[in-house]
Order: sequence, then structure tokens, then C-alpha cells
Amino acid sequence: MEKVEFVTKTTYAYERLKREIMDGTLGQGEKLVVNAISQRYQVSPMPIREALLKLEQEGLVQSAPHRGAWVHKCNYDQFYELIQVSIALETCACRLAASLISGETLEQLRGLMRGMESAVRSKDISTYQILNDEFHMGIYRACGNRELFELIRNTHRRTYPYTSIALHSIGRMSMSIQEHRDWLDALTRRDGAACADLCRRQRLESYFLFLDFLTDCLADPEDAQNNYYLYGYSDTFFGMSQEEIRHSIEQYRAKMEML
Repeated sequence: MEKVEFVTKTTYAYERLKREIMDGTLGQGEKLVVNAISQRYQVSPMPIREALLKLEQEGLVQSAPHRGAWVHKCNYDQFYELIQVSIALETCACRLAASLISGETLEQLRGLMRGMESAVRSKDISTYQILNDEFHMGIYRACGNRELFELIRNTHRRTYPYTSIALHSIGRMSMSIQEHRDWLDALTRRDGAACADLCRRQRLESYFLFLDFLTDCLADPEDAQNNYYLYGYSDTFFGMSQEEIRHSIEQYRAKMEML
């Protein structure tokens, strides 16, 4: 007897939404209204929300309070510039936080670290991403400068769709957790310079992993997902040959290595 495969409503909604994003049925910047999608897919709103959350963690969807969700509109040139801004802002916050962070906040970070370590053991990328964001924001909030924190939170929201892709790289979670252990140790020692350097290196590593991901897509550009990230996810490479795209990726890498 042939085995029948069953999928949950969340999985069905996730796979259908992802397919419609990648084939262009849902265009860049298009609003994703939960109730409208729920009616179209004939499932309740909850699986749609869960599917959108998963797609946001994969960098295909963005959301904001009071604005809802939409298909992420990407620009690789803009991402390069945002990473530069992020490094400047976040390293500044790290230096301040190392001097000002309270024992209570350090204990909260240790609790988040334990949760992240558990997520690594269970290979739960979604949980790891949530806890990772809380860890970062906990440090930046401890800088004592609300204006700086708001600038960081805004740029973080704009770079998240790209950096979340990097976290799916093989072995990245294990590497990331060690970086966070070192970061927490630097904060505990009140070493602002070490804390800032770890932040800078982690940001650069995420960017380089994203460039590696794009390079890997060039190995098989006919694959639907690879083709989407090369030509559909962003219009930066529109009309370019594979060699021109490869050259552009290496230019991004060379410019970032100057930081």
C-alpha cells in the first residue's frame, strides 16, 4: 500500500507562501494580510501567522508593529551599506555596555545563553534566532543611550532578512554560540575593547556567510531557489551574467574586508 504523506496546516501554508514568493505570484513589497491569505488558503489565521513567522526567520518576509507583514524587498548594495552602519553603531554600544551593564542584565544574558545552547543541541534554528536577537538587544540596551539603541534596533530590523540566511549555514550555530560565550565573558570582565571587537567580527562573519550563500547559488542557477536569490530576492544582479555576479560578490567582500 502506498504511504500517504500528511502535512500540518502550518507546513502547508508555509510551503505555499514560500512557493508564491519565489515564483513571483507575491511580489517584492506586497502586503501579506493574514485574514485574506487565510480565506484564500482555506485555513484558519493561526497557521498563516506561524508560516509568516518562519518565512521572516528565513529572510523572505518582513514585519513591523502596526504595519503587518510584507514580502521582503531587497537591495544588496543597501545591505552592504547597512552592515557598515550597524558595525559602527553596535561596536559603540558594546563599549558603553561593558562599563554600564548591571549584574541583573548579565544574569539575564546567561539565561539566554543557556537557552541558545539548548537550541544548538536540538538543532532548533527558529528558537536560536529568537534568543540570539534577545541576547544582542539586551547588550545594546545596556549601553544607556536610548537614541543609540533605537538606531541599532532600526538597522537590525533592516539587516535581519539577510543575516538570518547566514545562520542556516552548516555549522554556523555552533560557531555563533562560541562567539556569544566569548562576548559574555568580555562583558563580565568589563572589557569594552574586546566586546566591541567580538561584535565587529560577528557582524562581518554573518555578511561573508551571506556572500558565500550567493556564491553557492551560482553553482546551480537553474535551481528554483538559487535562481530566486540571484534574480528575484533582489534586482541588484538583474541583467548580469554569472561572471559579472561573481565579480560583484567579490567586490562586496573586498570592500568589507577593509573595515
